[in-house]
Amino acid sequence: MLKSFSRNLTLISLFALTVLVAMFFVTAEHYRARNQELKKSRSVVAGTKVLENLENKEESYAHPIPIHVHGRVITSFAGGFDLAVESAVAIRGYSKFYIVGYSDLDYSDWQGELVDIDGAMIGTTCAYANTVFGLCVPEIMASSISKVVK
Repeated sequence: MLKSFSRNLTLISLFALTVLVAMFFVTAEHYRARNQELKKSRSVVAGTKVLENLENKEESYAHPIPIHVHGRVITSFAGGFDLAVESAVAIRGYSKFYIVGYSDLDYSDWQGELVDIDGAMIGTTCAYANTVFGLCVPEIMASSISKVVK
């Protein structure tokens, strides 16, 4: 009986270890894929050209620009970690923005919510130009994202 119990305990321990290892690899793959998607959405451009990019070209700014956006969430990207936001007031000629989430929060259920976002405009991305944006938009690295209480 003791031998059977010991064998069952060993099998359970091996199963638990297998599950933990699998969880580690899934989490690592998630972060690798997210990082790769962010890299794809940017291109490095020399210089400090900062203003509007209405010619639909990707660029990264040498010096990020502090920015505040008050708008409504259109949709989420990157598995719910990033947002598309539309502002009623145009900022630097744009009313739509790609927001890179600053935490592991899942924003996929925030569609239609009014939000306040503080962060840094780091460039212009065309990664989702053929989706809800319709053109290249400013890419903002968020430092805070909060729902506005209605």
